[in-house]
Amino acid sequence: MKIIIYQIISGFGVGLIFQPPLIALQSNVSPQDNAAATSSFGLVRNVASAIGVVIGSVAVAKKMDAQQDMLINALGASTANLYSGSNALANVLPINKLNGRQQAVVRKAFWISIRNIWIVAVCFSAVGLLVCLLIRRKTLDKTHVEVKTGVAGEEERRRIVMEHRGRDRQGPRNQT
Repeated sequence: MKIIIYQIISGFGVGLIFQPPLIALQSNVSPQDNAAATSSFGLVRNVASAIGVVIGSVAVAKKMDAQQDMLINALGASTANLYSGSNALANVLPINKLNGRQQAVVRKAFWISIRNIWIVAVCFSAVGLLVCLLIRRKTLDKTHVEVKTGVAGEEERRRIVMEHRGRDRQGPRNQT
């Protein structure tokens, strides 16, 4: 039951991260730019996620290395090596096989390692919420607009622009 609650919470959070910003972006770009905006949004989101995972992993590894003396004193050198640097994140599940005192020491080391990342993530989330206040309100239209894409669509848009430029150059016509 506990895992289901965690999955609901994470699903709710991920749902709010992906869909609403994409809808806000798509409603504020022209229909012919919708594909480019959507793909750019996906690229930026995926690259940022990858960078965040790497930075977070390195930060946890460095903090776990900084606590090696405490871990060696509580666990011994060979067991403490399981929770050093990049090994630490790969050995989370074996914590349950340790005795109570050893579990407490390793969990405290992980808590210290993850604490700063959590604080930074909360700050980024707060900034993100503040930036959401800058999104302007726009009523979505229920009518479907068909957009011609590719060369034919570009030629049609170019023709329309040229017609408008021709009218602008002629100026207002004399009404006699």
